[in-house]
Amino acid sequence: MTVETHTEWRTRTPSDLIGHRCIATTLTGVTLDGPLDLDRLSKSKAILKYKGVRTNIIICDLTAGTNKPAPGIRSIIITESKP
Repeated sequence: MTVETHTEWRTRTPSDLIGHRCIATTLTGVTLDGPLDLDRLSKSKAILKYKGVRTNIIICDLTAGTNKPAPGIRSIIITESKP
């Protein structure tokens, strides 16, 4: 098993997180794993999710510079390295 260092994601810009490996757990216990992709909704809001998957993972408030788990996501780990 390989252990990777993870990064603080709550205050990083969405563009910094694109392509990073994200391991997320939903409220129902499903584990999702893959690289993040950006979906910009407006000048003040963006969503990070997996490419080709409709489930939102991270809600980004571009005005405040903060990120939070999307509804339905219990936990998030983002690795420092990109896959």
